[in-house]
Amino acid sequence: MADETVTHHWRPSPYPRCIAIGLIKDNGRLLCAEVTCDDGGIKGYRPLGGGIEIGETAADALAREFKEEVRAEVKVGPRRAVLENIFQHEGALGHEIVFVHEAVVIRPGLIQPKRFLLEEAGRVTALDWVPLDSFKSGQAVLFPDGVLALL
Repeated sequence: MADETVTHHWRPSPYPRCIAIGLIKDNGRLLCAEVTCDDGGIKGYRPLGGGIEIGETAADALAREFKEEVRAEVKVGPRRAVLENIFQHEGALGHEIVFVHEAVVIRPGLIQPKRFLLEEAGRVTALDWVPLDSFKSGQAVLFPDGVLALL
């Protein structure tokens, strides 16, 4: 029997979802996850974070997500905004309520000073320190809408 490679492409939740993301900056760069299309092309970037669980504050969720995903300890700073993000990804409609916090890495864990890969739940995501100027110039796209104005 031949080995088969199954590709799992990310799709937004079919239900509204609350997430927390952290604005972590270093030397004019922002720590982000690459958002890719099904063909592997880079659609844009999103600051790191993840879903808020029942009974958890956005700040606690952000700290937990960094520990789980990149084994990093962060100090979560003030909330900068709450954004409503309604978007399309590969034909699927997504809806997120996004809590945006400033954050600082205390213990870096897996975080590298340049582009690196993260594997979680069978998916590989590229993380990168993207120059803020590339977002401001339009050379790169930052998700969700509204985050760029906070930088």
